[in-house]
Amino acid sequence: MDKITENLVEDYISSNESNVRDMDDKFELFCSYSIISKEYDDTFEIEQVWLGDDAVGIDGVAIIVNGKLIESKEEVGDLIDINNFLDVIFIFIQSKTSSNFDSKEIGNFLFGVSDFFEEKPKIPRSEKLKEKAEIMNHIYSKSAYMTKGSPVCKLYYITTGTWKDDAVIKARFDTGKQDLLQRNLFDDVFIIPLDARGIQRYYQDTKSTISREILFNNRTLMPEIKGVEQAYVGLLEFEQFIRLITDDENKIMNSVFYDNVRAFQG
Repeated sequence: MDKITENLVEDYISSNESNVRDMDDKFELFCSYSIISKEYDDTFEIEQVWLGDDAVGIDGVAIIVNGKLIESKEEVGDLIDINNFLDVIFIFIQSKTSSNFDSKEIGNFLFGVSDFFEEKPKIPRSEKLKEKAEIMNHIYSKSAYMTKGSPVCKLYYITTGTWKDDAVIKARFDTGKQDLLQRNLFDDVFIIPLDARGIQRYYQDTKSTISREILFNNRTLMPEIKGVEQAYVGLLEFEQFIRLITDDENKIMNSVFYDNVRAFQG
C-alpha cells in the first residue's frame, strides 16, 4: 500500500476513534465509508454498511430506498406509507489491500453478489448478510410499488494498485454485469473498479466543501442582512442551476437539498 493511501486510512481510523487494528479491516472500513459517502449525502454509521465478518467476497452492503439508508424491513413499510413508491439502490463493496486486480478475487465478489439474490443461496451467510438479504427479499415482495422502475445495482471493487483498463478484467466485469442483468431484477447494473488514486479522491471528497462558479446575471442585491456577507434574488438559467446541484459525475448532491424532503424525487 502506498504512503498516501496508508496515511488516509489512518486519518479515517483516528478521526473516528476506531479500535480496529488489522490493516485489511481498516482498509475495508475506509473504503466502505468513502464510497457510501459518495452515494449517500446524509450521515450514517459505518456499522450500517460494513459487514466486518466472514461474508464471502463482500465487505459492505448498503440498501438505499427513496434516498434513505435502510436497516430494517419496517423502514421500507414506513416509506411506502409516506411516498407510495419504492426507488431502490443496492450497493456492494469489496476492497483488497493488494496492488493488483485479481481475476479470481473479482470472480468471488461477482459470485457473492449474485448469490445474495438467490432464494436458496449456495454460500453460507453471516448474520449481518442474512439481515441485508431479508430486507432485499421484503423490498422485492413490494414490487408493485416500484413505479419508478426496478432497483439499480452498483458494485465497487477497490485495490491499492493502478487500474489499467485491462481487457481480461473488463471482460470479467462485463460477464458479471450481464449475469446480474439476466435475473431481470434491475433496471441497470454498474460495476466500478477503483484504484488507489480513485479511492483517495473519494475520501478527500468527504472533507471538501462545495464550491461552484456560475453565471448569475439576472439578479438584484438584497438589503443588508446581519451575519450575511452578500445575498441576491433573481433568475438563474437551468444550465447554471444544474452546475450548483451536481458533482463532477453529474450526480445530484442531495446534501444541498438537506431541508427539502422531496430531494429524493430526482
